[in-house]
Amino acid sequence: MRLLKLVAILALPVVSLSSLADEFYINNGADFDASKNSDVAVDQNTTGWLTELLHKYESNTTAFCSAAELAGGCDINTSGGADLTSFGAFLSSLGTNGVTDLSPFDILDASGPSDNGYSESWGITFNFNVEGTIGGSDLATDYSEGAVVFYYYDSATLATGDISTAVVELFTVDVYGTSNSPGGQILRGFISSFGSGSINGVAITDFFNVSSGTFASVLENQQDLAVNIDYNTDANLVTINDNGDGTTSLSGTHDGSVSFAVVPEPFSVALFGLSLFAIGTLSRKKAIK
Repeated sequence: MRLLKLVAILALPVVSLSSLADEFYINNGADFDASKNSDVAVDQNTTGWLTELLHKYESNTTAFCSAAELAGGCDINTSGGADLTSFGAFLSSLGTNGVTDLSPFDILDASGPSDNGYSESWGITFNFNVEGTIGGSDLATDYSEGAVVFYYYDSATLATGDISTAVVELFTVDVYGTSNSPGGQILRGFISSFGSGSINGVAITDFFNVSSGTFASVLENQQDLAVNIDYNTDANLVTINDNGDGTTSLSGTHDGSVSFAVVPEPFSVALFGLSLFAIGTLSRKKAIK
């Protein structure tokens, strides 16, 4: 029982430190729509303060078991999002992959935060490759590793017609786990790196901002940036095909949201410290016995 309590303590940072969300704004260095500047965060080149990125995406999963064995649980690999294999493939994939809107919605431009012309003149998309397990009657997925990479594009970059310049890498999220709850599943991760260069004169590292500074400055100040990706994988909307070779293919189109949270203390250091404490405590108890 004591061991279980220690395991619960070790799991606490995973839940509590990444469950809070911070407001953020985007500075893309250009005033794309002066009519939506009524509520900007800093100046006319920024959006207003936001809470989430709303998204949709297509996924393709390989389960390493037969369709009949899915509910019993097996390993999976899932990839999807924007297709960057060619410029044509990228354009075709945009319709069903990417950030669909900034939240809170800017439907009432006079009172809502400015989106600075989002989806009309510029956009954000992503692709991913993650691994984990699937199981249960609702075929819930539980991802434990992988990466999600976010990209920027606008009318100028797309005009190049070259996939190497059409999209600009923003940042990479390293996935470490999944939270399952009645409200849905949330992919947990931390921003691990940024793209290089600039967008409209703004360094990639200064593109996303929270109240305490840019995303990059948060990491430079020895803090972590937790990323929570709410993804909806309703089994009723997933196409399942038994490949007849001991594997099963699953595909579907989903939606969800992305939020960010500044973690006061580096997660890895905190978890490492708790791990050492747990190991030391167990060792001492074993020695006493």
